[in-house]
Amino acid sequence: MKKRFLLSLSLASSLLYAEDNGFFVSAGYQIGEAVQMVKNTGELKNLNEKYEQLNQYLNQVASLKQSIQNANNIELVNSSLNYLKSFTNNNYNSTTQWP
Repeated sequence: MKKRFLLSLSLASSLLYAEDNGFFVSAGYQIGEAVQMVKNTGELKNLNEKYEQLNQYLNQVASLKQSIQNANNIELVNSSLNYLKSFTNNNYNSTTQWP
């Protein structure tokens, strides 16, 4: 019985020491942080969706910028037109020569 009492007393004193050492405060902050994360899950999801949408818009702007640069490059436009002409001529010739 006396050993149990001493064991309980030593356990209680170690818990008090742990509280003085900041263990309980730290555990309390961690629990509070977990609760806050659960509350903010919807807002974080919304923020993530907005970020993805912004990323898509930025990609579209970059693609549009590249298209504008290509449209202003006369050599590239002429090259593309020549390629289309040769493709249509070859396509027309292969359909007329089909057995």
